[in-house]
Amino acid sequence: MRSANEELWKICFGDSDAFVKLYFDCCATDANTMAIWQDGRLAAALQMLPYSMNFPAETVPASYVSGACTHPDFRDRGLMRSLLAQTHRRMFADGAWFSFLIPAEPWLWDYYAKSGYATAFWHTSLQIPCPTVHDAGLRISRYEPSRWQQVATFFESSMQKRPYCIQHTPENLQTVIMDLQLSGGDVWIAERERTEGLLFVLPQDDVLRVTESLFTDEIVENCLLATAGRFYGKVKVSAEKPVVDAGMGQPLGMARVLRPYEMLAWYAKNHPGLSVVYALHDDDLPQNSATYIISGGMCSVVHEAVAGAEAMDANGLSRLLFDGMDAYMGLMLN
Repeated sequence: MRSANEELWKICFGDSDAFVKLYFDCCATDANTMAIWQDGRLAAALQMLPYSMNFPAETVPASYVSGACTHPDFRDRGLMRSLLAQTHRRMFADGAWFSFLIPAEPWLWDYYAKSGYATAFWHTSLQIPCPTVHDAGLRISRYEPSRWQQVATFFESSMQKRPYCIQHTPENLQTVIMDLQLSGGDVWIAERERTEGLLFVLPQDDVLRVTESLFTDEIVENCLLATAGRFYGKVKVSAEKPVVDAGMGQPLGMARVLRPYEMLAWYAKNHPGLSVVYALHDDDLPQNSATYIISGGMCSVVHEAVAGAEAMDANGLSRLLFDGMDAYMGLMLN
């Protein structure tokens, strides 16, 4: 499977041999790969990578669709749509509450919507001159493997503080750092008596691209940017950040609800005054097709029609449940 999958990946994405080896060494396995074979050839494939997202008062399981691709010889036959349906059933069985992905091209947003996905993840793209500030008593240095535990601990605690944010496992974080360094980037660490900030950077032309920044205050962030900017000789910063002002972000990714009862129970708990009935129809997961009654902060399910129920499909449910979250994901291998 691996050799055929690597070949398909290179045909569809054109990544370097070094990145493909890293991805298939650290992320893709036969167990998490969904595939369709035709005429003895790998026609379409994708990986299901486990993640979690912090909701208020709980962390919920999710599954990331990575590397979805169809060989050019087999396109326009509905293979990916079929593969996604199979994948959703597998993810459901594995316990994921929702699936999520990042469309690689603009037209794919509408394509994935037909499989139940809705825009769910947002970001802010910041373009600023590179700061020039003193170090403010901070020690700033580049990442070394000996400092892994320090970096992992600060990273996890900082990410947990972000609402509706996709969380990385330590293993995944290690892969992210290796990928960053493979591309000529690195992680910078700021500390006094303890770790104060992390900056994930990738120098490009005259720009310091920041793929993630975690810090205790803005002084720490500015010192990290200034130090990294001087090191790489960059005068501009392009940074990806979570949305600060509600409704002001740019679309980043999509999500599809896999377990409607669990998510509607959470939704009901957070909307205790809501009273509504949804009649859900889900082609990919027919076991989810039922009537969901929300009232008094609770959700119940019945398998017969209820008068006045609002008809809902998978896309509509995904839009409903992720609306207003301004959910965020960063450092994804996309």
